Amino acid sequence: MEARALKIISLPVLEDNYIHIMRDDVSASTVVVDPALAEPVIAALDERGWQLTHILLTHHHGDHIGGVPGLVSAFPECETYGFTQDQARLPPLTYPLLQ
Repeated sequence: MEARALKIISLPVLEDNYIHIMRDDVSASTVVVDPALAEPVIAALDERGWQLTHILLTHHHGDHIGGVPGLVSAFPECETYGFTQDQARLPPLTYPLLQ
């Protein structure tokens, strides 16, 4: 089995946060983790010619989910994942995850 490299971009946002984008070039899967803001993510993806396929939310704080509506609007085919028991405080999830 051939090893696959995962590209990771960390975007500093707000005063003390990072948004992480991960890309597998073989599958073209592109994941953003805890997008506080949509604009810097969209700019980074556009700059590279990437399409967002997945959003992963680790928890409900606004500085981790604030960019979800803008990203879903810009990339309507992307899927959103988050913890099932926290989904009432998260943007709509495509796939609620169990612990």
